[in-house]
Amino acid sequence: GGNMISPSDDLSRQVVDQTNSVIVVIDPGGKILFLNNFASVLFGYSDEELLGKNILGTIIPEVESTGRELSNWIKDIALAPERDIFSTNECLRKNGDFIWISWSNTPIYDEEGKLSKILSVGNDITSRKLAEESYKKLLKLSQDEMVSCSDEIEIIKEDLKKEEVERKLIEKKNYELE
Repeated sequence: GGNMISPSDDLSRQVVDQTNSVIVVIDPGGKILFLNNFASVLFGYSDEELLGKNILGTIIPEVESTGRELSNWIKDIALAPERDIFSTNECLRKNGDFIWISWSNTPIYDEEGKLSKILSVGNDITSRKLAEESYKKLLKLSQDEMVSCSDEIEIIKEDLKKEEVERKLIEKKNYELE
């Protein structure tokens, strides 16, 4: 086939840099070995600020704003990469903003079958996560309102029963007076 495109380094680099996904390669200890342009822009760091640094404490906080600890996340992936292929966690931008990233983690092994790198491809799902949170709050609000309404309905029912009893008493008195 004369029209086959052979993957060149230029093309691969272009694809990696043009994609709208975060691409990060870390060693088993969490040291950042590579990140694409999209990752740099999204997290607000230059390559120099992140390359060689640990992913934990830079773009992955040790503790999420939800209180969930992420300090074992890398250890867990390094110990059982096949178990943690997909994960979602809060990440930290340089300006301090939290964003939610849905990760796909692929273990890369050396010739001896030892884990040498972890390729992580991530997508920013912050807007989806915020929409979910809003929906949950709205749902809870609706449930709370329903409970509140049912309480009010019970009060109204009690009042109506009292009125009915009073009406019957008055009718009885009026009947007796006739």
